Amino acid sequence: EISPAKAKKGKEYLDAAMNHFNLGERDKALQMVNKSIATNPTVADAYSLQAMLYDDKGDTVSARKSYENCIQVAPLYRPSYYYFAEYQFRKKQFQQSLSLLDTFENLPKRPGYIESKHKASPKLVEKAQRLRGIVISAQED
Repeated sequence: EISPAKAKKGKEYLDAAMNHFNLGERDKALQMVNKSIATNPTVADAYSLQAMLYDDKGDTVSARKSYENCIQVAPLYRPSYYYFAEYQFRKKQFQQSLSLLDTFENLPKRPGYIESKHKASPKLVEKAQRLRGIVISAQED
């Protein structure tokens, strides 16, 4: 269990990481997101940002591990599956991408708090549908 103080500090690090990311300061963003995860390893968004930053650096092993950690920490958080599917597509791992998209589409929808916290926006659902078509087309080539 994470103490409220650690949770708050972890969020501060994650907010700083997002600020650096938005400013294009990728190395500083990675340093801050790593601090966030070290302080509070239960936040899926931190692993998702970490994965994007590692992918930007060309560190595919770390990027993949971060996406896996993201799903492990929040297995009902639908956006994680989309972003990992997108990553797998870019790496030409088409079957893995489709499998992740299947999970994205088929996660049980629970009403109330969990659904509000773990749902995917309508835009992300549309992007997932488009990605599925692209992946299927790429597989056929």
